[in-house]
Amino acid sequence: MINLESFFVTKEFISSNGTSIDSFENSVLEIEHIFMTHLNYKFIPDLITLVATYYSKSEVSLNLYATSQVISMIKTNIFNDKIAPDYSQIELSNSSNQTVVFHELEYECSVEVEDVEVMAVRNHLVKGGCEYELNSHGNKYDYNIAFFNGTKYVTIDNLEVTNKEVNSTPSISVEIQNTLLEVEIDNVNKLVKKQANHIERLSEIGIALSSERDLDKLLGRILEQAKIFTSSDAGTLYLMSEDKKTLQFKVVETDSLNIKMGGSNAEITWPPLQLYKEDGKPNREMVAALCAIDNVIINIADVYTESGFNFAGTKAFDESTGYRSMSMLVLPLKDNEGKVIGVCQLINKKDKDDETIHYEKQEETAIQPLASQASIAINNVKLVDSLEDLLASLEQKVVERTVDLQEANKEVAEAHEHIRDSIEYASLIQGALIPDHITFGNYFKDYFVFWHPKDTVGGDIYLFNELRHEDECLLFFIDCTGHGVPGAFVTMIVKAVEREIILKITDDPDMDVSPAWIMGYFNRTMKELLRQTSKESVSNAGWDGGIIYYNKKDQILKFAGAETPLFYMDLDGELKTVKGNRYSVGYKKCEMDYKYKETILEVKDGMKFYCTTDGYLDQNGGEKDFPFGKKRFTNIIKEYHKDAMADQQEVLLYKMAEYEEMIENNDRNDDMTVIGFEIGSPRNLI
Repeated sequence: MINLESFFVTKEFISSNGTSIDSFENSVLEIEHIFMTHLNYKFIPDLITLVATYYSKSEVSLNLYATSQVISMIKTNIFNDKIAPDYSQIELSNSSNQTVVFHELEYECSVEVEDVEVMAVRNHLVKGGCEYELNSHGNKYDYNIAFFNGTKYVTIDNLEVTNKEVNSTPSISVEIQNTLLEVEIDNVNKLVKKQANHIERLSEIGIALSSERDLDKLLGRILEQAKIFTSSDAGTLYLMSEDKKTLQFKVVETDSLNIKMGGSNAEITWPPLQLYKEDGKPNREMVAALCAIDNVIINIADVYTESGFNFAGTKAFDESTGYRSMSMLVLPLKDNEGKVIGVCQLINKKDKDDETIHYEKQEETAIQPLASQASIAINNVKLVDSLEDLLASLEQKVVERTVDLQEANKEVAEAHEHIRDSIEYASLIQGALIPDHITFGNYFKDYFVFWHPKDTVGGDIYLFNELRHEDECLLFFIDCTGHGVPGAFVTMIVKAVEREIILKITDDPDMDVSPAWIMGYFNRTMKELLRQTSKESVSNAGWDGGIIYYNKKDQILKFAGAETPLFYMDLDGELKTVKGNRYSVGYKKCEMDYKYKETILEVKDGMKFYCTTDGYLDQNGGEKDFPFGKKRFTNIIKEYHKDAMADQQEVLLYKMAEYEEMIENNDRNDDMTVIGFEIGSPRNLI
């Protein structure tokens, strides 16, 4: 038995207390196993160098053994895609093996590697640290084990110890490496903290904007938040006219002059800004007009030295007020389809000494999520206002036609027709929110989708988004509270929140897309929007369903469900079920900060996945008027999964119709949405 307090090394074995592995020169490529006693910053540069060498030259994985605490610190502080790539998720350049494989060790439990029994023994001097005991089981020991100590190492050959010199000296001192690494980690941590605060601030602003229902107040809050966010002294907010020919002044503010017009303040009487000249040509001489016409951000350091624009109005304002306009940042406000609905113009960025400075390039990117949130909030308020106007109009018509019964019946009939037309038009709107399922053909070998609202409009909705590149996509299948018009209203809220989430993801190329995080974001946002923060809340709406993230390049699928499972057929023909969380999204009883869980699957060509809202499973029928049930659904999949997806869809529809018709005058209970897809090279099915 040999007690080691540090690392041990062979051609297959290495263990170190933090001294340089440069001593082994080219032999590092023969190392297959590293046992770590603890995490020492002196060892980090060498570990990164060793792993990087492995990635480019080796064909076998590097096995790293340590306690769970040490492995967690390695992943958090080294292989975190900031200091170094996460090599445990990267294949070797010369083979399909992972570059690094982590092995968690438990105290007093032995593992056997290359005929050597190794046991981790608790070391109370270092958190999560350990010592190692080796046992050769009495057999001849054929490996040279080196135990480091400064510039020498101890060689153990057949359990006999000798000292040898190390013929290598690190090019950079351990102290310098340690200092540089600590500075780098500190800088990264500061940047991460700054970005986290930035994201948190945007989230708070988004929630605040989403809760405002008065359009004038909303526009004022948007400009105010944009000024605060960019430290601007002044600004103007324009909205595009219905005919798309002018920009209308909605809010104008200059803090240093105490000027506030529009929004909740005095009405603006200025004429609108013309987007086109009398000859029909675009008015690109005005910065706001150019921003709206070309959908571009404009950043100007000083309006008085900038050529190519007409700043006559700005200069006239300065002359009449004694103001000095200087820096300017102009950005478009775009709806979820990318169409410009307005312009935000910010003027005179201030530093901490209240001096006017120019807008930095990174501020153009930083403020874009705020502009997107503002656009979504404006469209939502307009939608709600139009619906309220429609309902108010219908109510007024009913009240005004009560004198003559015949006339009243006539008006009621007209109102009914109007409502029906409105609902049918609402159906067109809801249908426009549903994605063209042909997009599925860009990601899957085969698929089917059927979406059947119980009434003209419904509470079921599915959404499919291509994300930051052509390899990743996001699929939502959602069953909102109720069906018909109430359910359809909730789907509009779902769509608005979904667009906000998609913008966050597409604006952050480094975000690790997590269905569980998305579900939590949905839960918090919907509870805020519907004011479900207390048990006394009037609203009690939400949804059940699932969110699927698929990356066809990395061949992974992530799933999070709310009271809804995911079914899939593996390559052995076995149907498996991935359970969802036993918690819905929204509703008064749901906790605001509930942490949803997700499942990550490695997928292969030929695997088939199925998801459904509860409308299909809960439909009554049969001889005993019982629900169709999950068992019948899964039996159909088991029997017909080898057929083409379109044929499977026909079977599902036929079996349901047959089951429903066994009860006379049987009505549909709920909306139905069922989706199936097969992993594999896309065939662009129609």
